[in-house]
Amino acid sequence: MDPIAQDKTPKRFWLLPPVAAFMVFLPALRAQFTNWDDPAYITANPLIRSLSPSALWAMLTTAHRGLYKPLVMFSFALEYAAAGLNPFLYHLDNLLLHAANAALAFLVLRRFTKEKTALLAALIFAIHPLRAESVVWLPERKDLLCGFFLFSSLLLYCRHRDGKKGMLWTSAAAYALSLLANAKAVLFPVVIALLCIADKKPARKVLAETALFALPGVALALLNIALLSGGNGAPSVGGIFANTPLAAQGFNIYALKTVFPYPLSALYPYPQGALPFIYYFAPLISLGILYALWRAAKLSAAACGGAIFYLLMLLPLLDWFPIQPGVAMEHLTYLAGPGAGLVIAEMFFMLHDSVRETARKTLTALMACALIALAGAAFARSLVWHDSVSLWSDRLTHYPDSYLAFSNRGQAYLADGDTQRALDDINHALALRPNFRMALLLKANILYSKHDVDGAQKALETALAIKGLALPGQDVWGTEAQLQALDGRIYMERGDIPAAMAHFDAALEADPAQLVALTGKAQIYLAENRADAALASVGHALELSPRSAGIENLLGSLYAQRGDWQNAKSAFAKTLALDPSFTEAYKNMAVVCAQTGDSAAAARYAAIYEHKKAGQ
Repeated sequence: MDPIAQDKTPKRFWLLPPVAAFMVFLPALRAQFTNWDDPAYITANPLIRSLSPSALWAMLTTAHRGLYKPLVMFSFALEYAAAGLNPFLYHLDNLLLHAANAALAFLVLRRFTKEKTALLAALIFAIHPLRAESVVWLPERKDLLCGFFLFSSLLLYCRHRDGKKGMLWTSAAAYALSLLANAKAVLFPVVIALLCIADKKPARKVLAETALFALPGVALALLNIALLSGGNGAPSVGGIFANTPLAAQGFNIYALKTVFPYPLSALYPYPQGALPFIYYFAPLISLGILYALWRAAKLSAAACGGAIFYLLMLLPLLDWFPIQPGVAMEHLTYLAGPGAGLVIAEMFFMLHDSVRETARKTLTALMACALIALAGAAFARSLVWHDSVSLWSDRLTHYPDSYLAFSNRGQAYLADGDTQRALDDINHALALRPNFRMALLLKANILYSKHDVDGAQKALETALAIKGLALPGQDVWGTEAQLQALDGRIYMERGDIPAAMAHFDAALEADPAQLVALTGKAQIYLAENRADAALASVGHALELSPRSAGIENLLGSLYAQRGDWQNAKSAFAKTLALDPSFTEAYKNMAVVCAQTGDSAAAARYAAIYEHKKAGQ
């Protein structure tokens, strides 16, 4: 694994990997937020709403969704402060990070192989369609930040090998930062140990340098193991040996999709019921893949290094202890990508350099076609992640019996206002899985919006009766709270205020950040002329969602009830700035303007209100 003599690759070609990475995933810049984890990470995440000292401390001391990743939360908080909930900046930053990682991959790989080989390997990593999930799915900022600091750490360690002073500690610091984004690279210290051995350092030096990286790695790994909730819908959590078929199947999927990335899916689900027969053959197939890697490693020292790096980055992420919602997820190949690219590039150039000139031209043309095909597939794959409807529609083409996909697409249709399509998809999901709490909640929301209060309450009662079956593989963040909050709304509409308050309190006990419950309590307090209590609830809601037109409108109503017309006018004006289609706010502005003596403005807002009301 020693650095080798460099060849004469023109410098202008060194920019190919980052430029190709940016161009191939360019559709990401037009992508929206999706309903798969984006709410938990960004659109409904109270952790990223502020950059105050207390908020930064919360990011540093809070495990988010069972994982410790403060660097990811901080990056989202910076974007939220700069652009609110405009998805463009979030996607742009993901794209830039991936381009930077492609450049770092080339700079690292050229230390261990010829520049033309490193260029091809980095290019394969940059444009492979398996990267789409990490680049376009915003919650996978984890992969991109972890990769950026991990590849930087390896590059800095290479400079330490060159004799540059201070690089060892700088490399260790970069590795520590990668762990603060995600602890996926927990086996990276093994890479450091192997490089020390390759440099023939004494055992004491090997142990010292390896320990410098291993201590933070082990600490973060143990922390995340302690935080993770096991199972998550997996067929078995019976230990490493019991889950070997699952881990082997996942490894096979990753390896085979690296060579032939079609078809791809947002999730490769666990089998329902007993494991299919093919799973018990999966370890044998894995052994065959490992044998092929071993043969490649025997032919080239660089390929050996690439194979080792690939395995070290991938093996901890297999389902030895199932925690993912599926047997495989494409973003888990991100850190291993440069290793796979290096093995492929080494094998290609070994074959290329061993044949005659005419055959070389044919091989070069075939590789060019393969790269174009990879780029085209990656471009098309990034379009799939444009929004929730396109994402889950694609999933249903591969897994038409996916209740999760039907439910999530129904949720997307509901958010777009297409209640009929939403209800059709939700009913499909419930036909496939009747005890699906999230689908029952969505159905209750749809029926409630259609003023079918009895139907909505029946769906809610069914969901609330299901305990411990929230949903394997589904993001159920706050589901119990959402069920209780909607039930509170229904009781409030029926005029049963004590029952409504009881359900709102139950919702807030399950999730103190439940906005529907907070605003529901505020409305009850408002009706009871308890302005101070109402303002406290609305103030908390605004801290959690400072760009909510509905909450601002409620705040304005509270100020108006207290006779604080100036603050009421400011709140209603902000409501209309956030959502110009908010009809009720025009009526409220007309009343406030009349109260403050601005009759012309009152008449203007009243006319707008009447016009919008007539058009509804």
